[in-house]
Amino acid sequence: MRPRLEVGNWKWSVGISALAIALIGCGGSGSDVATTVGGGGGTSGIPDLFRGLAAVNLDDVPGLAQITFITGAGRDTNTIAGTLQRVSFDDSFGTVATFRPSKSLVLNRYHSQIENLNIPNALGQSTRRFRQFDLSITPLTVTADGITTTFPINFVRTGGVSAPGDSISVPADIRIFPGRHTHIPVFLDDTVIPFEDILDDTGTVTGQRAVFDLDRLEELNLTDENEFTLKSISSDYIAFDISAMAAGDRPLLSDGSTATRVFFSGDGYALGAGNPFAGASQAFEHLIPLGQDDTVIGRYSGPVSSAGATIQTPGTYSLVQANPSLVNPDDRPILTTLQGIWKDHYRQTRGGDGSIRNIGYLRGEVNTVAMSIPSSEDGDRQDVLFLTQTFSVNPDGTRTAQIQSLFWGYLDFETKTIRAYPIRNLPDINTDTNIAGEVVGTITGQFNKSYATTASVQLTQYVQFTMTSPPTGVPASGVIVVLRR
Repeated sequence: MRPRLEVGNWKWSVGISALAIALIGCGGSGSDVATTVGGGGGTSGIPDLFRGLAAVNLDDVPGLAQITFITGAGRDTNTIAGTLQRVSFDDSFGTVATFRPSKSLVLNRYHSQIENLNIPNALGQSTRRFRQFDLSITPLTVTADGITTTFPINFVRTGGVSAPGDSISVPADIRIFPGRHTHIPVFLDDTVIPFEDILDDTGTVTGQRAVFDLDRLEELNLTDENEFTLKSISSDYIAFDISAMAAGDRPLLSDGSTATRVFFSGDGYALGAGNPFAGASQAFEHLIPLGQDDTVIGRYSGPVSSAGATIQTPGTYSLVQANPSLVNPDDRPILTTLQGIWKDHYRQTRGGDGSIRNIGYLRGEVNTVAMSIPSSEDGDRQDVLFLTQTFSVNPDGTRTAQIQSLFWGYLDFETKTIRAYPIRNLPDINTDTNIAGEVVGTITGQFNKSYATTASVQLTQYVQFTMTSPPTGVPASGVIVVLRR
């Protein structure tokens, strides 16, 4: 049995999702009209090497950035709130900013509040990478005994010195993928916007003012390398229905039950129990990568269709913990601390107009699939999955996929290596058993979306590979489809 970890104890680092994620957004609807042809709808003009592949089903829509402000957890009876005015990202293609009514952030209470921002695609770019994050919060309000006092925030303190200013700019490394969801966590509390005395020329205190303490903000948001760079994480999960696999070939949840779904985002893994399409929510467990001895418990539910809708909303997941703002554990209510979306790797839905549409991350009914998922760093290493599957017809004429075998692992563009393991190993904390059954392969080619060779990881959408001992049902050579628009 694996130990369970409270979300409040997490420390942010790349590859570990530590914070709240928005429930539903605009990006990544994946609603192409259904087709049952390999390669997503025809093979005319496709080189032989790429015929019969599953195709990525990501819409040509902006990526969704979800800036989550994690506040608290103070225990002061007063309420201290900052007023969020604007957030923006800057890259070489320009500035993308929110323009909306101001939002109140209660700094001394345990909350997570989300600011959604659609990020337009940049011409010729597979992703956008933002290296600067700008934030404006003013004024600060303090409510005590029913009386509210307002303090403008027009000073920023860094290195112990306060200077005029009502906004801050911090270094960032935020990657936005078209058609997908990206989460940007920002830790804030009342120590980030403290009060300082206002002195006259004689040194006499004449009042107080609120100051944005940039040093404290950096301290709360340090990376594991002890450097301050605001990071992002991919927050939408790709789900794989493994309920048709033998129980002994599937991973176990922390309570010893057998998982029916596994989830990958490129930055994290999760396990799910039961059937989320049966109506009731089911057990969901997020596994922390690079040390899967900790598990965060939650629930997940299936997609929902409104009356007459032509597409479904994605499924949703949430993680819960006891409210850390209360000292006595017995008094702590259970709070939802992380939320996000998921979609099956392949699934169809029938709309109110009778049309059948693909709503999964892939389209094209192919019995053997190899796919990789970039991380939020979009670097040399990506998650990779090798699967075999069959398809069934639902009563309404739509079709779904059932996984028969699944290997997970990673590919490395720098070393040109591929390593994959049986999916039952996924949550195992023992190194020896975690890599039992390893298969090894070699990257022999990289191709862009026009099927031309490329050396760029960010432009690679197809990866040619060979294996000496591939998983059962997987060919010794073939092509991996990269999950990017």
